[in-house]
Amino acid sequence: MNVVTAVVLTVLAHVGFGGVRVVLSLAAIDQAATPLAVGSLLSLFSLGPMFLSVAGGRWIDRIGVRRPLFIGVGLMVAGSAIGWLPLGLPVLFVTSALVGSGFLLTQLVTQKLVGDAGHDHEARRRNFGLLAIGYSISGVVGPTAAGLLYDHLGPHDTFLAFTAMPLVILFSLLRHRDELPGPAPGIPVRRRFFDLLAEPRLRRLYLATALTSTAWDLHQFVVPIYGRGIGLSASDIGFILGAFGLATLFVRLVLPLFLLRLPEWTAIVSAQVVAFGVFVAYPFFGRFEALVALSFVLGLGLGLGQPMVLSLLHLLTPAGRVGEAIGLRLMIINATQTVLPGSFGALGSVFGVGILFWAVAAALGLGLLAQAAAGYNRSS
Repeated sequence: MNVVTAVVLTVLAHVGFGGVRVVLSLAAIDQAATPLAVGSLLSLFSLGPMFLSVAGGRWIDRIGVRRPLFIGVGLMVAGSAIGWLPLGLPVLFVTSALVGSGFLLTQLVTQKLVGDAGHDHEARRRNFGLLAIGYSISGVVGPTAAGLLYDHLGPHDTFLAFTAMPLVILFSLLRHRDELPGPAPGIPVRRRFFDLLAEPRLRRLYLATALTSTAWDLHQFVVPIYGRGIGLSASDIGFILGAFGLATLFVRLVLPLFLLRLPEWTAIVSAQVVAFGVFVAYPFFGRFEALVALSFVLGLGLGLGQPMVLSLLHLLTPAGRVGEAIGLRLMIINATQTVLPGSFGALGSVFGVGILFWAVAAALGLGLLAQAAAGYNRSS
């Protein structure tokens, strides 16, 4: 399977994942769920993946990508279809668990495929730039489509509509199943993911992963709650989140043209600084136009950092352990997605939604200080 095909499959999967995530938030809010309940619902997206990420990466290294990819896409189909059932919050929790676990497996596979297709660091950097553009396209389409469909079809039919993307992936996989690669060569006999953290540069990279994931995912969680609280429609909220995705697309299209020689660590830390400033500013604005602008600026910053993280990860990871290293990265991401929405939801229930933005800014500020104390590799 070539890079373009892998990126197209990623876009379709991410549209389905991002759309279902927004619909889950809106459906729960419209059922009078508290911020704590909404946070718990979104945490379930990541609870299974948090525990399965490293094991899933090792599994893919060992047996190849075909079976994990089919299982992952199948779970996404099942989860989206179950959301059509009109049985209230319990069904939403089942959908969250199935779609989140299915998307984990598809991410592990596609990120490994894209990285392995590059024969040197510059080729991998270009490939991950293309993958990042794909994520940006789906980041625009998924939330925007979710908001529009929700207003016109309601939650249940919108869930059913989002089964289309993983079904297209399944059809494509059946056509290309013979092109999917087998196990990775050179797998160590004994492997512990703590060994990966023995490398100082990988430790700093995983810390940066945790910070950018916190900013990225809590933005997706807090904006629907904040928007509903100030009277915005589902379409308005979808456009705000879509502006974030549009900005990531813009910066990733510009990146290969003007920023190809930008050091990876400079881009990663710059992304965190931009996110810190945006989260500090958010609670001071309540107009739709201002929120769209803030979301766009945040997307510019965070969109710059993600492909650099993936490029560095493949560069620094020992041979035969790429799937495992990707799994550890996704475990960290899913841990933040599991713990933080519920925790921040409880905080918002007590102190109001506005404080959540400043809590994210505080986490980013502390993380930046920690990275500054440790130092980062400016020459990478």
